[in-house]
Amino acid sequence: MRKANNNSNFTVEALVAKYRNFVEEHASCNDVFIGDNDDLGYLEYGLDGWADHQLLITLYNDFAGENADSYVQDRLSKYRDYFWKDVLNAEEYAFLLEKFKDTVNFIFSKGLHYGSEAILNSIRLRMSDISFIKKAAKYVTAKPGDFVYLENDSLGDGAMLFPQCVILCDNKDNDESALKKIRLFAAGIQYRNVDRIEEETIDIIIAGSGFFPGFIIPFETLYATLANNGTMIMLAHPHFMAGFEKDAVSFRKRLVSDKAIKSIIKYSKDHSIFRYVLVVEKKKHSEVDIQDRVNQLSKSINISQLSALILLPGFYLVERPENGIPLSDLLNNYDNSRVKQEVSLNQPIVFPQDLGCSFKDADIRHRTFKKGTEYGENYDNLASDCYNVDFPSILLYGGTEIVYAGITTKTDLPYAVLDPIACFTAKEGVDLRYVASLLLDPIVAKQISAIYLDFYYGNMMVFLPMFLHSIIVPCQNEEERAKYLAEACYDALNTIKKEAIQEKDFYKKSVRMRKHALTQPLSAIRSMFNALNRYRIKQGGQIHDEDIISPIQGTTVRRAFEFLSQHINDLMPALDHIADVEYTFNKPEWIDPEKFVEGYISHHENGWLNFKPIVDWQQGNNQAADDIYAAHDKIVMHKGDSWNQFMFPKDALERIFNNTISNAQAHGFTDSARNDYKIKFSWHIDGTSLIIEIENNGNPIPGDRDAASLLQYGVSTLFHQDGHNGIGCNEIDEIMQRYDGKVKILSSPDAEFKVKYVLTFNRIRRARDHFKEM
Repeated sequence: MRKANNNSNFTVEALVAKYRNFVEEHASCNDVFIGDNDDLGYLEYGLDGWADHQLLITLYNDFAGENADSYVQDRLSKYRDYFWKDVLNAEEYAFLLEKFKDTVNFIFSKGLHYGSEAILNSIRLRMSDISFIKKAAKYVTAKPGDFVYLENDSLGDGAMLFPQCVILCDNKDNDESALKKIRLFAAGIQYRNVDRIEEETIDIIIAGSGFFPGFIIPFETLYATLANNGTMIMLAHPHFMAGFEKDAVSFRKRLVSDKAIKSIIKYSKDHSIFRYVLVVEKKKHSEVDIQDRVNQLSKSINISQLSALILLPGFYLVERPENGIPLSDLLNNYDNSRVKQEVSLNQPIVFPQDLGCSFKDADIRHRTFKKGTEYGENYDNLASDCYNVDFPSILLYGGTEIVYAGITTKTDLPYAVLDPIACFTAKEGVDLRYVASLLLDPIVAKQISAIYLDFYYGNMMVFLPMFLHSIIVPCQNEEERAKYLAEACYDALNTIKKEAIQEKDFYKKSVRMRKHALTQPLSAIRSMFNALNRYRIKQGGQIHDEDIISPIQGTTVRRAFEFLSQHINDLMPALDHIADVEYTFNKPEWIDPEKFVEGYISHHENGWLNFKPIVDWQQGNNQAADDIYAAHDKIVMHKGDSWNQFMFPKDALERIFNNTISNAQAHGFTDSARNDYKIKFSWHIDGTSLIIEIENNGNPIPGDRDAASLLQYGVSTLFHQDGHNGIGCNEIDEIMQRYDGKVKILSSPDAEFKVKYVLTFNRIRRARDHFKEM
């Protein structure tokens, strides 16, 4: 073995980078772009371009010598033949050979640099394997010398977690298997080549097979190899944890019969991945640990309570009625595939949102297929996804954590029901309304949603029939059922009454708020009209266009009439607002605080006769002065783009500003002898919030009045005067809360600006944060 110069200043990182860079520059390449996006777009190299493969096998052969694994040598010899011998001089190569372990660790820890096909395979394998193996390893206590089998541990990431164990390696016909053995050799981890895993006796198994129906057999095979007291950790798909797939049911029954299940764990809420860990030990257990890591729930159950038909954690973590009966005793499953028919236009159609999540809303609503409507436009697609129901039935849907149900009793005209909705009929002698009240009872509804969310793959009609027997409802006789239904109807009636009272109160409140909205343009018109009238009297009835009527703002008669004309037009939207009790604001949009305030001032300033608006920033303070570039000369921010923005409806923000200005004029700027009234606008970032402050130097809030109380509905310093009725501040508070913000009113009698409105907006976008990440 060649020795490196001990006085050299070489580093593993620098020499590996040197070799990689040279190979990348000089290797043959056919300039083919691989992949559909930038993340997976690689140039495909010939074998002379697989730098890490070449370096690893060459160093391995020289370092291992007679101890080299013949399988590794044979499998990777093609890369050794392309090793670029002249890139590293003798001293540099000797240094890497002496630092063989560090070199191998560095190459694997930073990700292998090699051809496109292998890169794609590596991404696919390592993303799916190592994250699971790391999770699974937490549930294993390994002892020195234990035999460990890690299925699909393609590059040995998982094996690194078991340095004192013997790793069983099956000789798969791929490069990753050989590279893994180089990594284990360098780390000093023992491994054994195994031709047939099923002939071994294994202490620890971590397996990720059995993902789909039809691929359950590997679990059976691996379980048979498990040593007494050995541990097997399985990554399991919902189809393995529940359902009627033949092989899965057989294996679940064996595990339950052997009392081998130690823990059942849900560790991810993502429906697209395999999110369950099953911990199996080959010894008898008296209890099973059930965990839902997503919702931070756990409990232990007696092993006798475990059902081979369903191992989903949600099934065991919800409350169920004691001595109940399965829901299948009350309902018949309806096979919609037998009755799919052509859905006609003008036929009633039921969508999931037409069902109710409470018993009072259980009578279904429906839409109608009509040409030219949003439903009629999609007629072809919707019609193929529906089935017809023309008999009394219960419709059920559970796309979220809430269960939705609906009752249909009509039989004259078929309902077209969207396919994801499950349909059931009641057993003979069972009242449909009684079953609906049971299904929407929290105890039963939680069972349905818990199992549904654990098993979910999109279609309630497919899902629910498999689990009717697993959902437990109270066992009641005919008299008890009648009483239960009567109580449900009574509760529904009371709820409807309460909602009616609340709706009436809300209607009254909304009318008062809309009246208040009308006072804002009226107040501005009255103020301008009074100023004109006073000037007319002062001038003996003679006024001219360029006469100045306000020494504070320099407002001319011409500008005053233009303002009156504009604001009279503004009355119409305000009147529409009063007439439409369902008035809503426009959609939220990104707003630059400086541009909005400056635009607001420009639009309204002519009407502000007795005060001046000021801002504490220079114009353009929040905009990029020039185009800003990132890597590859890509413009990430154009000249004039905003550095900081917040999400809010512009018309709602204008309403808030109108209220603050109106309140200042009505309560703060009351001394006609003063000509120094001001309103100051400012803003800043506070953590993840954007703050706008609007201050005035008028009268302070009276000392006997709590500033916070002004945000309450009906509270005002001038109650029942000028039509305000104590609504303005409360409306500001309600609008801010509606869009995830908040408002605070501060009074500082001794300060220059005595009253301050602090508006906090929590939905913000900051360009500076983006650049810090780049």
